[in-house]
Amino acid sequence: MACGTLVVLDIHTLQVVYEDYSVLTLSVPYVPGFLAFREAPVLLELLEKMKAGANLSYPLLHHVDGLTLSGVRQLLKAKKDCAEDFITLTGCSGRIWGVAMRSTDGCLKPIFISIGDRISLDTAIKIVKMTCKYRVPESIRQADIRSREYLRKHQGKIYK
Repeated sequence: MACGTLVVLDIHTLQVVYEDYSVLTLSVPYVPGFLAFREAPVLLELLEKMKAGANLSYPLLHHVDGLTLSGVRQLLKAKKDCAEDFITLTGCSGRIWGVAMRSTDGCLKPIFISIGDRISLDTAIKIVKMTCKYRVPESIRQADIRSREYLRKHQGKIYK
């Protein structure tokens, strides 16, 4: 079973202005590094539902173009006294894949930010910085909190 949660926040107040949930039985097995095959269908369903009826954005880095999670953490550790809170993720090919951002002082568990659909890397970085009250962007934190609460409230109905 999986519970997908879509949360949209007001960028200025960080208050939730839209939320929706979808619970489904997964048919694709878990394969490390291929989570999108399991997660994308439920998220696409929620996005389509929102676009159709609302009036109104899980990054993992295993090994990409010479970049590894342990390598990124080492780079962040080396820059711990630097005023800049992120490092540019440039692969062996010279391509910039995004940035790894330290959301809180001393945190070596980075947030990965990449270019999205119709958004530049600079804009994506600004949005993440604006929405990080805690270790993760507030939209992700709220989606996690609300999906757990939704599952607690509906546990008997979902698993029958």
